[in-house]
Amino acid sequence: MQPEVLREAQDWLARAEQDLEAAEALLARARPLPGIVAYHTQQAAEKALKGFLAAHNQPFERTHELVPLLNACRQLDPAFVQLLAAAETLSPYATRFRYPPGPLAPSVPDAEQALRLARDLIGFVRRQLGL
Repeated sequence: MQPEVLREAQDWLARAEQDLEAAEALLARARPLPGIVAYHTQQAAEKALKGFLAAHNQPFERTHELVPLLNACRQLDPAFVQLLAAAETLSPYATRFRYPPGPLAPSVPDAEQALRLARDLIGFVRRQLGL
């Protein structure tokens, strides 16, 4: 990989990890904020997938939909298929709890699951990139 695209990928992953840190902190509060945790986990996954595409100098749309991003990653590395369930779970969290009239937040166990899925997805991307 070219150094400039690798740097861009690392920038995406650094931002993804900041979203993870924010989600962890919001979940650890005395009064957790699971709706915001869910949003940050989706954002973390989105940024990790975009980082993988950036590392391969692949253009991507400005979207919050994780499944199309994952499918673009799968074109480059078929092993990404194992993240399909995570992408399907996390993708709606970009908006589901952010705006009325929907529910304010998922359950705390669902937010914990989202955090695990996002953490696993970022770890997978890092391993595939050798970072």
